[in-house]
Amino acid sequence: MKILHVISYYQEGMGYQENWLPYFQKKLGHEVLVVTSDRYFPFPDYDKNVGKILGIRLKKPGLYYCKGVKILRLKSIFEIESKASVVFNSKKVIIDFSPDIVHLHGITNLNFFQFILYSLHKKYKLFIDSHSDYQVSNYQSLTNKVYYKIWSFFYRLSKNRIACFLPTTSEAKEFLRNEFSIIDRDAKINHLGVNTDRFYFDESASRRVREQFNLNQGIVFVNAGKQNESKKIVFILKVIKELIIKFSHDDIFIILIGDADDDYNKLLSNESFDISEHVIRVPFQKNEKLRDFYSAADIGIWPGVPSNTIQEAMACEVAMILPNNKTIDHLIDENGIIMPELCFETVAEHIDKLIKSNCLEKYKKKSREIALNYSWENIAKKSVSIYEEK
Repeated sequence: MKILHVISYYQEGMGYQENWLPYFQKKLGHEVLVVTSDRYFPFPDYDKNVGKILGIRLKKPGLYYCKGVKILRLKSIFEIESKASVVFNSKKVIIDFSPDIVHLHGITNLNFFQFILYSLHKKYKLFIDSHSDYQVSNYQSLTNKVYYKIWSFFYRLSKNRIACFLPTTSEAKEFLRNEFSIIDRDAKINHLGVNTDRFYFDESASRRVREQFNLNQGIVFVNAGKQNESKKIVFILKVIKELIIKFSHDDIFIILIGDADDDYNKLLSNESFDISEHVIRVPFQKNEKLRDFYSAADIGIWPGVPSNTIQEAMACEVAMILPNNKTIDHLIDENGIIMPELCFETVAEHIDKLIKSNCLEKYKKKSREIALNYSWENIAKKSVSIYEEK
């Protein structure tokens, strides 16, 4: 099967869906090509944050390889940075590669119109992937409401040329239904995964990190990813402070991996002032380096907008403290705690009970089991079966 992935932006060396799904589809024996723009995603404060790892944002058009997968970067025709949208001409790719499957990433990917047009002359199945949900999308703004209505119109118009929509969670499926009028039978959930070959508990790395930061036999929390208000990092520090001061857990530490802008950094510094010896801040890391920090941790806490780093930590045997929503509810099953509400006193109380219950080691092992169910290898197999079924 010839599979063409179309994504507005592609970042090599990251742990995103577009990095691993094509790779594992190729391992299954399929011919895979990723076509993308000549630039990286317009992350906020790019140069200060991810730019330190990725380098300059604009890339030279041409053929690249990432883990053996062909990545074709095309010259951009235009870009709307505020919408993270970029358009490139894919006509020659369609003719030369002649795909059986086109997997379009993004429910508002402007390249959609090209592939609907080309489908009049070329026979391929078009699948549209969507991560959008009520956690990450500003769905309440009038501008977006109108924007979604316009897209809904075009999707209705093109209904017979779209094989299936692929929301990544049950909430993403609900979002498609409510905001884009996509009926349930036209959408099939294909979850995000984790590379369980790269992410696993590494005892020597655990020892090394714990010695480096003088964590000894303490209970170590971890959070990784972007650091901003939507991720609720200040809330995490309030929980840690409550555990230390109210519940007398002097042996608790938190490793925060990622970067924040200057204003949010000030908030984090102020909140951690009284417990600074318990807070370890680590800058944005390459994906392959994260296993070391996860291996040193006991409990992961992600109260804000979910991140794929959750599953990476789970694969390294980290118990979970997660919010109560349909984006990540499939990741909790006797391996942690669902926060009933975002009240730091309540969450700290639940964590205190967990620590005293002697269930922590069992939860950590269970996290790995769940992560294995959502390995990218399994997700790739499921995606191919959906392609064939539709």
